[in-house]
Amino acid sequence: MKRRELLKEAIAWIAALLSAGAAGLLLSVYPAGVRKKKLEFFPVLNAEDAPRRGVKNITVPYVAGGRKFETRAFLVADGGGLIALSSRCTHLGCSVSWDRNRNEFICPCHGGRYDIAGNRLAGPPPAPLERMPVKIDGDRIHVGIMV
Repeated sequence: MKRRELLKEAIAWIAALLSAGAAGLLLSVYPAGVRKKKLEFFPVLNAEDAPRRGVKNITVPYVAGGRKFETRAFLVADGGGLIALSSRCTHLGCSVSWDRNRNEFICPCHGGRYDIAGNRLAGPPPAPLERMPVKIDGDRIHVGIMV
């Protein structure tokens, strides 16, 4: 084998090994759970405890990857029924709170404001509060989370 051919073959093998290593590294950094998320519903409270009007703070306990977690959310009862809103501001993820006197969700970090339906009113948030699916199964209210 000539020197030039040997050098070409060695470079091809090195490039193939580097490509395989880079692909392996990317797959190990990108968690499998992120690739295969699906919507699951978790019980949050009895239907009789749901707000008839206004906003109720709730905690949504859920299981993802065999581990237990919980997140805060809001159940909102308006003329159109019951909706669930994430408590995370769409600007930087701070926790918003419901201001009963102003009838608004307020983000304490940068002054973001949302109406009772989660629509952006003012401040830096780029989008409305995330809506979470709600279903009533028998006498229990369930909220959906992508896990």
